[in-house]
Amino acid sequence: MLRSGKDSRKTERSDNPHETSALLIDFNHAEVLESGTEGRRGTAVFIARAVQLGRAVQFTPWFPHPTPASPVPYADNYPERLEKFKPQEFDPVAKPPAGNDTRDWTHELDHDVESVFWLMFYWALSARPKEHPNEPINPATWNSLIGEAREREILIHGLSAGLTPTGTVHSAFSPLMDLISSLAGVLRLDRHWLKDSDPINDPEYIVEVFQRLVLQFILDNRSKAFMEIEVHPKRREITKTPQTMGLSSTTSQRANSENAKKRTRHEVDDDDSNERDLKRQTPEAGQNHVEEDEALPDVDDTVDDTKEDWLL
Repeated sequence: MLRSGKDSRKTERSDNPHETSALLIDFNHAEVLESGTEGRRGTAVFIARAVQLGRAVQFTPWFPHPTPASPVPYADNYPERLEKFKPQEFDPVAKPPAGNDTRDWTHELDHDVESVFWLMFYWALSARPKEHPNEPINPATWNSLIGEAREREILIHGLSAGLTPTGTVHSAFSPLMDLISSLAGVLRLDRHWLKDSDPINDPEYIVEVFQRLVLQFILDNRSKAFMEIEVHPKRREITKTPQTMGLSSTTSQRANSENAKKRTRHEVDDDDSNERDLKRQTPEAGQNHVEEDEALPDVDDTVDDTKEDWLL
């Protein structure tokens, strides 16, 4: 760990864990890595799909989202941005240019913008308005969000088309879905598949469109009742469904889950084996049977993937 010395141009090493301005979180979503191991780590749900994959997202035919007009306050203060990214519509992208599939992929600015989108979507999904009836999160949407990059890719397509299950956001915040759908539409195609000369293929393009869409949404809705709703400090509950460990879980998490289930089975067997042996056989018509009120206890062999402690 490095810390600043009296001379700000110099640093000295410190082993004191309290002497740092950085705060590390999500240790339960981390992996123990050998020195020199390559790979990208972070809170998977907030990582851009391409960054999680380490390559461009698979190409699919795309109808580009039009470049929106700039809100008046923004245009007045940043005329050069309006000049660089003029409002316009684009032709559909039916197939990628020849040779793009062999280009090197790099982590760029638009991938960080996608991380902002996932953070916004997670907030909208989780937001629990005070003094409103409880509406649980739809587990299908939740599991897509915390799933692998391919599952989030399908989620992006659904969001951009307005095809989302009931319960994606609380009904009190339903107007947010228009903004979420527009932002998802911007993210559908990876810039990797565009021609270098395409005006959309600019590292700042998605940033610009996001800024305009979000600002215009705020201006259009700032007097609406839903913008004033107070949000509960705890997130909405998730409809529980028995299933296996989520695909976004790490190897360590899955191994710990399996060990926990084995310990549960072993403890139940040890505690109840003698009692079951005594109760299994009761003299009645010379036959053995298990009495109904002494049935063997059920062991819950499922893992509730819908409860992600690291997102509470």
